[in-house]
Amino acid sequence: MNEYVRYMNMRYEMAECAEVTRQVLGLTVPVSLETLMEAMKKAGIQCVPDESLDTDTRIVELPENPEYAFQVLYSIKINDRSLIFCLASALGEILLHRFNFAE
Repeated sequence: MNEYVRYMNMRYEMAECAEVTRQVLGLTVPVSLETLMEAMKKAGIQCVPDESLDTDTRIVELPENPEYAFQVLYSIKINDRSLIFCLASALGEILLHRFNFAE
């Protein structure tokens, strides 16, 4: 299989994965801040504003919490458009790197 075909197959699979994730979480494109936060809550991720945060977001694991597996702290100093990007990025990091279904 040539490199281009492999690349196109991978793009198709990633798009399919993204669509399934959006459907499961009830997300559309573009997404509003409220809808994104509600979807994250549905996935067991609590979004919490933090006025003293020195970065845009920080992910905290909550192993003992029965309601939420993760908490995403976010700076109150960033605008809504940037916050959507930051929270979506945090959601992606959690889904790709932090969920461990083997446990």
